[in-house]
Amino acid sequence: QNGQQSAGGHSIKWNGKNDDGVPVQSGVYFYRLQTDGYVGSMKMFKLK
Repeated sequence: QNGQQSAGGHSIKWNGKNDDGVPVQSGVYFYRLQTDGYVGSMKMFKLK
């Protein structure tokens, strides 16, 4: 989700679909978080 956010805790939910709206298969996926003072990536698992 792009855009400026106010200070505090936030969450985002992935719908399990790719950029074309097609559901992705079970597996390991990586996400990236970038802010003004931080860039990081982690892995997540999608299970059926």
